[in-house]
Amino acid sequence: MRSIGAKINYVLLLVFLICGVGMLIVNAKINSMDDITNEISQNYIASVSEVDTISENVTSLKSQMMEYLLVGEDKRQATLGNITKTQGAIVTSFQNLKKYASTQRTEEAVGRLEQSYGTYKDQYNAVLKDIDNGNIKDVASIDARLGKAYDDLEIRVHSVEVQNTVNTARAQKSLAGSAKASHITFIAVGILLIAAIAAGVIVVRFTVIAPARTATRELNIIIDGIEKNDGNLTARVTQKSQDEIGQLVGGVNKFIEVLHSIIAEIKADADNVSNSTNVVYQQISTADGNIMDVSATMQQLSAGMEEMAASAEHISNETDSISTSMENIAAQAGEGSNKAKDIKVRAVALRDDGIASKETTSSMADEIRTAVRASLEKSKDVEKINALTDNILNISSQTNLLALNASIEAARAGEAGRGFAVVADEIRTLADSSRATANDIQVISRDVTASVEELAENANKMIDFILNVVMPDYDKLVNMGEQYNRDAGDFDDIMIAFTEDSAQLKKTMEDVAGLIRSMSSTINENSEGVAMVSDSACGLTEGMSQIKDEMSHTEEVAARLGETVSRFTQI
Repeated sequence: MRSIGAKINYVLLLVFLICGVGMLIVNAKINSMDDITNEISQNYIASVSEVDTISENVTSLKSQMMEYLLVGEDKRQATLGNITKTQGAIVTSFQNLKKYASTQRTEEAVGRLEQSYGTYKDQYNAVLKDIDNGNIKDVASIDARLGKAYDDLEIRVHSVEVQNTVNTARAQKSLAGSAKASHITFIAVGILLIAAIAAGVIVVRFTVIAPARTATRELNIIIDGIEKNDGNLTARVTQKSQDEIGQLVGGVNKFIEVLHSIIAEIKADADNVSNSTNVVYQQISTADGNIMDVSATMQQLSAGMEEMAASAEHISNETDSISTSMENIAAQAGEGSNKAKDIKVRAVALRDDGIASKETTSSMADEIRTAVRASLEKSKDVEKINALTDNILNISSQTNLLALNASIEAARAGEAGRGFAVVADEIRTLADSSRATANDIQVISRDVTASVEELAENANKMIDFILNVVMPDYDKLVNMGEQYNRDAGDFDDIMIAFTEDSAQLKKTMEDVAGLIRSMSSTINENSEGVAMVSDSACGLTEGMSQIKDEMSHTEEVAARLGETVSRFTQI
């Protein structure tokens, strides 16, 4: 017959099996939900983000086109760099879109969008070339060239957005289905668990409770007979099964059988107690001699106790000395902690000074850079001087030519034009002097320009030195202050812990001293106790006579034991 444990184990196994299957199903549904959620977050949402990025970059290209049209030729190169960067970002977004496309329709929509963008890009680059060539000079012409391609690109972007929305809706619908299936699985597992628990209750009711009640009733009948002085040790409890309850009933029957045997032996041994009493009398006589030996041993033990008490007193004195040393160590540790706090304060001040100096130096470098740039801008005024000297040279050449013509006319006029010829010579001399002066001004202007450029280069080197050498040194100074601050904090923590440990060790030593004093007191008490034992040993002999008297009482007890055994009528 199967045991109760096996039956209950079957029920528990069924419960565990139901739970396991339910958990596997629920886990599968949860994994499915996780997969769907990951697909939504990693593919669909990422795809929506990339489409938005493409749309924003296309709009940015349109704005950059307008900027390219409106800015001067000297700034178009920077705008063209921004356009190239934006087009590269769009290409990257298309690569990501292809990676996120999880359905054939999405791949087709992305392909059409990429094809539409390729057309738009080709027309866009062609418009840039026409702007460079001067063929396009207004916004309306740009809109006329790119309007249709831009509208087609917007339609393709919207198509991909719609496909992403459809994919997300499908995934959400699948996610809701998995959640509903998990809910149904929970309900089914709950119903099966309730049924399995009910089956377990029924098994326990008929295999444990009912047999236990029957065995209890029969056992109470046997106990009632013993209480009424009509005990029947030959009676047994009925064993109806071989399961745990049956084995328990068998154990009770075995106990009754053993009790039967014990009572029979007690009845026989009660007769032997009287004979044993005589032997005890003889042993008591022997014990009298041994008690004297014990008394002598106790006296020697008392002397040893006194020596041990003296040693304990010496240890107590040494412990007090150690406690005093611990107080000194704790005081020194406190001083070390205070010094660590001072170091920490100085480290914080060093760090703050480094930060302030760094900020001041950085501000000064920015001011120098601004001043140098302003000086460079002002130095461009020298170019105006060059232009003026060129004008002076032109005027000088024309004046020289006019003076030459005047000399020719004066020569033709003869004596009447001699005075005019002198004036013409002076004018030519003045023109030559102006030309020489203008040339000198140009030389000086070139020297000034070179000096300003050299000054700007040296100023930039000085600023680079501040930024690349001085500023990192300030960072090192700040980091050093931080490190000192941390090291001082760590040292302070160590000193505090050392102080606490010293205090704890002092307390421990005080406790040890107290224990030693208590031990010394105990030893003294034990010494007195040993003396008392020695004295008591002398009186133990008198107690032996009392034991003899008690032996007579033992015989009486044996008689009463026989009367008790007689309560069992059937042995």
